[in-house]
Amino acid sequence: MYILLNFFSRRSNFIGIEKEEKYFKTLENTEHNYVLVDTPEKRSQLVADLLKQKTICFDTETTSLDVLEAELVGFSFSYKKGEAFYI
Repeated sequence: MYILLNFFSRRSNFIGIEKEEKYFKTLENTEHNYVLVDTPEKRSQLVADLLKQKTICFDTETTSLDVLEAELVGFSFSYKKGEAFYI
């Protein structure tokens, strides 16, 4: 049956994976600007820019998903699509 229907060579087409893959967003196919905020001057500018925004998005970066064991590694901030800042 597998040979007759050729599942092994066409299984990705059969279940629609190849057609859907082009719709996934990745770093390679999405315009982005990610900035490492690694100096006092860049931090001051980021704070000034964040204070001008009506809304912002932020995320904490940690070493674990377990809140009792996780250590804080950094913060990510964004207020514009495709642009983010990491401290």
